[in-house]
Amino acid sequence: MMWMTVLLIGCADPKEDELIPSLQTNPGDTTSSCSGRAPVIQELECENTGLAVYEQSQAYLPTFTISASVLDEDGDFTSYQMLVKFDSDLDGELGEDAVELGTISSTLSDDLCDVSEADVGTKIYIQGGEPDLATTYEWHVAVFDSAGMRSDTATIECTTPNAEGEGEP
Repeated sequence: MMWMTVLLIGCADPKEDELIPSLQTNPGDTTSSCSGRAPVIQELECENTGLAVYEQSQAYLPTFTISASVLDEDGDFTSYQMLVKFDSDLDGELGEDAVELGTISSTLSDDLCDVSEADVGTKIYIQGGEPDLATTYEWHVAVFDSAGMRSDTATIECTTPNAEGEGEP
């Protein structure tokens, strides 16, 4: 399986948008046999990943990682977007007050139709504001494949780390 980690922060620098690869699709290619099925999130996991240096501030911040094992039967998970939202209502539903952390985009392969399984994820730096430290939230994740087909949203309850980057997720 492939593993891809992408960094995500609560406050993004507009210059960083230029560093994120765009979702690569080929709408003019009608000969591709790998479109038509949405990806499926098979497993969603969270992990408190300790303290890490946040490059913009050079400060050590607590980090939290969400990862998803994704299956895409038609093989067009060559490029993807991952949407992450969270809310504090632990009811199994995406709340109207859910906070969107943003969309992560990446390319796993330049070839068509050759990625049917992947482990993808994002590292979140907790730097004040939401999400709060040592707080349990529902995390809602959806992924889009290179054809723009969206998975069902997967939900997991996880607790963010404390100020030392520790704690059970």
